[in-house]
Formats: sequence, structure tokens, C-alpha cells
Amino acid sequence: MSNFRFTAVRLVHELDGYGGTTNWVKELAPNRKLMQAVYDRLDDPALQVIRYWDDGPQPIQTNDPDLLPIVYYRPGKDALVAIVSYANEDRDASITIDLAALGLPATSVATDVEDGTALPLAGGKVSFPLRKHDIRMFIIASPQR
Repeated sequence: MSNFRFTAVRLVHELDGYGGTTNWVKELAPNRKLMQAVYDRLDDPALQVIRYWDDGPQPIQTNDPDLLPIVYYRPGKDALVAIVSYANEDRDASITIDLAALGLPATSVATDVEDGTALPLAGGKVSFPLRKHDIRMFIIASPQR
């Protein structure tokens, strides 16, 4: 497993520490960027985390058992969403987001963590291609004014 895939597995299973492969966060720039997005939120007392295996309502739905989500959210502020592919082939991910459950307005926008590009978010849905064994992380927040 490459270090990048190792990061994806760690993120979706909420293994936020630096353990595991030696220097795995320091070695690859994408790893640092993805993990930093999580670390930047961990000390916020408002932070809530919903994992794909949690009982109860899931505000993030992939409708694909091979695409696993985790969401770190701060009600009324933002949500950091990671989707990890366990698929054996590339997929077109279609994610349904319950913005109200996350305390976010219907006018929220989605921004890719790695490159800062906007992802089309309409009607609580966002779609994007996702390569096999890859990760896509985005932030959902109110539009900048």
C-alpha cells in the first residue's frame, strides 16, 4: 500500500495520530495537506465527527459500499468530508449531503482540500470522479462574502 493510500485509510477510520509508517506525513506533500485539514479542527470544542460505521443518521451518503465517508464538522461553521475508495476500479462518486443536519446553509459551497478548486454542490449533492483506492477531501462552508 502506498503512503497516500495509507493516509486515506487512516483518515476514514479516524486514526489521526502520526503513528505507523515512519515519516509518512513528512514525506509526501498531499499527506501533510490532508492531515493538516483534520489537525486544524481537532482542538475545536464544537467539533463533531460522524464515521460511516456510526449508528444513527448519516449526513453524508455515498450510496456505494466501496466509497466510505467520514465527516468532521462544526455546526454552523463548516464540514470537512473525506471519501475513501475501496473500489477495485475508478468510480464516479455521487455524494448526498444533509446540509441542515450539519448546521450549514443551503447556499454552502464545496472546496477541494488538495487544490482549492470548487466542486459543484447543488441540491445537497456533489459528484466527482474517484480513482480506485484514492481519497477525495473537501470542505463545505458558507460562501465567502
